[in-house]
Amino acid sequence: MSVVDDLVRDMQLWLPQREALAALHAILSNSPIGRGISKKKTLSEMMVAEPGAPYAWQKTFNFPEEMNPQVGTEFPSFCFAIATGGGKTRLMGACIAYLYETKGFRNFFILSKGQTIYNKHRVEDFDPASAKYVFKGLPGFPRPRLIDGDNYERSAYPELFSDDLTLYLFNIEKIFNERTDVEFRFHRFHEGIGGSFADVLRGKPDLVFLMDESHNIRAEQSLKAINALKPILGLEFTATPKKGVSNVVYTFPLRRATREGGPNGGGLVKRARIVARRDDDSLTEEREDIKLRDGIAVHEKKKVALETYCRNDGLALVKPRVLICAPPSKQDQEKKEIERIAEYIQSDGFLGGAYRGKVLAVHQGSDDEQIQKLLDLEKKPNDIEIVLHVNKLKEGWDVQTVYTIIPLRAAVSEILRIQTIGRGLRLPFGRQVSRDPGLSQAEREE
Repeated sequence: MSVVDDLVRDMQLWLPQREALAALHAILSNSPIGRGISKKKTLSEMMVAEPGAPYAWQKTFNFPEEMNPQVGTEFPSFCFAIATGGGKTRLMGACIAYLYETKGFRNFFILSKGQTIYNKHRVEDFDPASAKYVFKGLPGFPRPRLIDGDNYERSAYPELFSDDLTLYLFNIEKIFNERTDVEFRFHRFHEGIGGSFADVLRGKPDLVFLMDESHNIRAEQSLKAINALKPILGLEFTATPKKGVSNVVYTFPLRRATREGGPNGGGLVKRARIVARRDDDSLTEEREDIKLRDGIAVHEKKKVALETYCRNDGLALVKPRVLICAPPSKQDQEKKEIERIAEYIQSDGFLGGAYRGKVLAVHQGSDDEQIQKLLDLEKKPNDIEIVLHVNKLKEGWDVQTVYTIIPLRAAVSEILRIQTIGRGLRLPFGRQVSRDPGLSQAEREE
C-alpha cells in the first residue's frame, strides 16, 4: 500500500480529505520541491504532468498567473478550498504526515490570523493530549516538538537546531505588523543563537508553511513577511478563497458538502434552511425585535425536536444554541451595542425573561475570561443558549450545536455570509440524522 493509502486508513480520512491528499500526492510525485528549486521549476513540471489530478479537471489552478513573479508567494504554494465542516484541520495533519513520511521534511510552520484560531491550534489541534489531536490514529508517528508564539523565546536554543519533527504555531500578528516603529521579538537579535528566531527559521532547509484560513493572510505585506522566512513550500486551507486566487489545486464546495462525504451516504454538514418574512420591508422600526422573536421561535422548535430524537434513540442530549450576529458598528461602540441587545434579550420584555442568564456576548474587546467561556461552551455544563457577537466569530470557533443563526443586518460581503453560515454547519451526531429512516417528514424538516 502507498503512504496515501496508509494515511487514509489510519486517520480515517473523509472524502474531501482523501481527495485533497491525492491532489497533493499528484503534485509532489511529478514536481520537485526543495531548497534551491524555484517556484517556476516546480510549476513547469506540474504543467507537463499527466492529466487527471484535481487541479486539472477542476480547472482551478491558473498556471500563467502563478508563473508571474509579481503574484502571490515567491515559493510554490497550493490552496485547498474546502467547505466549513469538511475537515481542513485534520487535512493539515495528514499533509504534514505525508511530507514527513515521503520527503523527510521536519519543520512545519502553522500560521493563522488572530487569537481564536491560534489558541485552538495550541490547546486542541496540535496538542497530543487533546481529543482533537490531528495525528491521532497514526502508529509510530513521532510526537512533535511544539514551539509557539508564546513560548519560542523560552525554548531551549539547542533544540532549535535539532532534526526532530517540529511544529511552529504562530499567528501573523506575532511575526508582522504594518507599524514600522515596532520591533518584534521574532526578528530581534538573540546572542544565544547568534541571530533572531526568524534567522533560525530561514536556515531550515525544509521549512513548510501551512496557512489556516489563508484568505486572511494573503495581503501584500503579510505575504512579504512570509516570503522573508524562505519556506520551500506553502499549503493553504480555506473555505472562502478570495476571487482571483490562482493557486487552488482542490475544491470541495458547500453544495457538495451538504450532499456527499458523510458516513451514511449523506453530507458532511447540516443543510441550511432560510426562514424569512415576506413583509419584512414594511416593518423597519420593529425589524430587530421581529427577527429575534422569529429566530428564538425556531430555536424552541429545534430544542423539542432534538430532545425527542435523543431520548427515542438513547443518545446523550444535544443542547442547541443560537448565534446572533449583531450589526457592525464603530469599534468604540461595539461594546455598547452588544450590551444593549444582550440586556434586552434577558429582560422581562423579551419572552418574559426566559433567557435571563443564558446569553454569552463577545466582541473585539472581550476579555480572556469571556473568550474562554466561548471556547468551553461544549466542554463544560452551562446554561448558555444564545451567543451574541460582533465581528468575532467568522472563523475558528468550531462547535457542533449551533442550529439557529439570526443575522440582525445583511452581511457586507459574500465571504462573510458564507463564514457566518459555516458556524452552524457542523454535525453533532457525526452524520446527517435527517436521513434516518425512522423519522417522519416533519421530523426530517426540523
